[in-house]
Amino acid sequence: MVISDSEHFRNTPQVSTQPPDNWPLRFITLKRLFRLISQYYTEVLRQPTSAIDVPDLQAIAKDYDVGQTLALCRLTIAIAVQSSQNQKIIGGIQQLKESDQHALMRAIETVRVFCIPP
Repeated sequence: MVISDSEHFRNTPQVSTQPPDNWPLRFITLKRLFRLISQYYTEVLRQPTSAIDVPDLQAIAKDYDVGQTLALCRLTIAIAVQSSQNQKIIGGIQQLKESDQHALMRAIETVRVFCIPP
């Protein structure tokens, strides 16, 4: 299930299931995605981005760095559970195995501690 804020992410290119062989192209795409994520935090969620842990996008693009990819995924998950579509997202999370639900909640809390007001 893919749910996004189509107004904010309206001009994003379709993501292929096969990453481009050209890592600089992947890097440019990731930079654009991160910029949109940052703008979403400030413009839609009205939250500061100063405390967001910026993932190393070059490491993701060039080296497929798992830790940095997970950092980017945590930001995406945190947006999803705060979006206008959050009930659908949370419903989907509740359909997962309990261990997976706990892992997602830890990921959300990691972001929440830094940039989501209580």
